[in-house]
Amino acid sequence: MVKLSPTASATRKAFIEAFCEIYKTKPVEKITVSELTRRAGYNRVTFYEYFLDVYDLLEQMEEEVINCIGERISNTISRGNFANMFTEAFEDMKKSDEHYSLILLTSEHSSKFPVKLKKAVMPVIISAFHIPTDDIKAVYALDFYLSGIISMVSEWQKNNQELSADELGALVHTILTEGVMKALGQTI
Repeated sequence: MVKLSPTASATRKAFIEAFCEIYKTKPVEKITVSELTRRAGYNRVTFYEYFLDVYDLLEQMEEEVINCIGERISNTISRGNFANMFTEAFEDMKKSDEHYSLILLTSEHSSKFPVKLKKAVMPVIISAFHIPTDDIKAVYALDFYLSGIISMVSEWQKNNQELSADELGALVHTILTEGVMKALGQTI
């Protein structure tokens, strides 16, 4: 994406913020450019300078979030903290001004985003841990792990982070290293 001027960046962000507010209550199919521009305080011509339509806005937003999460996960892995990689990535994003990930993970209308996120993160982890792509069992195990962790982080966000990031990280670590039964306080 081309680097925008501060004014253009603020305008684009206003459209994204307006979209997020509307997206909390209705699916993208029901969001109109008119409604979006009215909420953002700009006209349709200005909207079309940044986006092709509301689907393009959603796609750009998802790509930005996925790239940001992927970068944060790579940084966390490089520090050797595999168990907490997702919680740290999402906690970092929450601290920053990028709350779009929260909308995408927690909106009832965002069922495709976790799948896109998993698909984007999978190669990052495979590469970081030198997992052979022809090791089908490892790929399945990683797919299972990523699905679970994305679901846990999503649920954590929906429930206003009832656990601290450290507690969630410890739970993920226990599940990863000792299994679900241990996390449930059960023995086999």
